[in-house]
Amino acid sequence: MSKPNRYRTDKDDDRETEPSRKGHHGLALLILILLAGVVVWFWLARDPEAREEFSNRMASLRESAINLAADLMSRTTTPPSPPDVGAVAGNSLPGAPPKYRSPIETPAELDEALAEQRPVQPGGAEVRGPVAPGEQVPPDAGRKDDQVVRIAFIDDLASWLVSHYVPAATPGRSGRLSASLQGANLRYGMGMTGLAWIGDDLPAGRTAALNHLFTPGMLDAIYRLYVDRFMEAVNRSAATPLPSGEALSPAQRSEFFKLYARQFRGVAGALQALASMPDFNRQMENLSAAAQRVVDTNAQYSELTFAADEARSNGELTRYSTLRQQMAAKGQQYQQAVIAREQAKSAFVQALKRTPEARYLDDDALLFIASWIDRRTHNNPEKLTAAGQAANLFRDLAGHFDAAAANPGASQ
Repeated sequence: MSKPNRYRTDKDDDRETEPSRKGHHGLALLILILLAGVVVWFWLARDPEAREEFSNRMASLRESAINLAADLMSRTTTPPSPPDVGAVAGNSLPGAPPKYRSPIETPAELDEALAEQRPVQPGGAEVRGPVAPGEQVPPDAGRKDDQVVRIAFIDDLASWLVSHYVPAATPGRSGRLSASLQGANLRYGMGMTGLAWIGDDLPAGRTAALNHLFTPGMLDAIYRLYVDRFMEAVNRSAATPLPSGEALSPAQRSEFFKLYARQFRGVAGALQALASMPDFNRQMENLSAAAQRVVDTNAQYSELTFAADEARSNGELTRYSTLRQQMAAKGQQYQQAVIAREQAKSAFVQALKRTPEARYLDDDALLFIASWIDRRTHNNPEKLTAAGQAANLFRDLAGHFDAAAANPGASQ
């Protein structure tokens, strides 16, 4: 009984390398034609008319040879790989949320959606999107998980909050928070840490994730799904030793929870105030217009300054004098525009602070929240109801943090 032939035959080798050899033959043909052209050119150099005719023919032959070589080489090119699994399929757009995750607006739809969600998979392998650095399978991995807001988001947010608590350097003083809404937006709104989307287009994925989440029903669903796990993750992170090797004391953990509870109430107050403004988007348009007038007036002043410098350099004294007068007038307009902008911002902030909880935040934080909500609702004013629901959830979360502050040793 003969053994299987484990070696490649010449015939097999010829079959596998035939396209490559054709490509080599094409290149050799091209080189040969070019060399022949040089030789013939040398012999015809004494006859200008012959040289011109020969040049035309050589150009035609050279183009044909190049096309032939390119055609032969293209046959040896490896065909493109198929698209990644999970990329755009059918009529789906890059960044579109999973089609089976439609907005939830009623309690029945909420309970049904929670019942249908799949268990968490290690690292969120079945979806695209970043996960927290060094993410490990959490101990509660058997619980249900949202398809956009992954458990990695909950764990990372908990760690991020704890890492931005700065204990007092000396006894008797108070600690502080270094976290900011702008920093949170950069990490989770721009970086999409712990959030998932379909496709490779991050901006489209961000838009789709926000459209998926920013409805009253979905916000409530996500909160109910994760609030207990989030508190567990915060307690675990707060009990983890600091880089210095020391752990937060019970008093420091209590302060940590109290400080964030106050901030959450401030966010709740701001959101509630914005949601109750009947002309919120129009007021934001006025603020934007006031800010744009400052920019435009400053640009006009700069143009006048440049023109005046040019006139002086050219010795145009009359024109220079006129431009200096225009600069003075434009400078006054600029100052007036700045004053109008600041007055508009101050009036808007004071309107927000009529809601007492909003006073826990500084003016910059209140304006940042207003700008963020305006971008979500500018073309969809009905989404302001989601801001009102978010206010209720932040207020409830503050209650959880107050309870944890009253019993800081419960997580140990």
